[in-house]
Amino acid sequence: MKNKIDKWNYRVLAVDMLEEIEFRICRVWYKDDKPIYYSDISHTPFGTSIDDLKNEFNLMQKALNKTILCYAEKFPQEYKLFWKLY
Repeated sequence: MKNKIDKWNYRVLAVDMLEEIEFRICRVWYKDDKPIYYSDISHTPFGTSIDDLKNEFNLMQKALNKTILCYAEKFPQEYKLFWKLY
């Protein structure tokens, strides 16, 4: 059976910037409903029409209601506000 990615969505990832934690909205891909990969860049809404832009923005807003994930070595662990990532 091939290693198939089932879906993706936007998620907030917590990035350790040494002195502080930075939060980014990134794409996250899933296999069997488990996060397996994320984009290395933060995303901004975009579209080829206002409706596309609204849809993209709405997808990103949904990320704010999901648990925050850790970036880098601790991915896909959930980020807890009191954690330092290192």
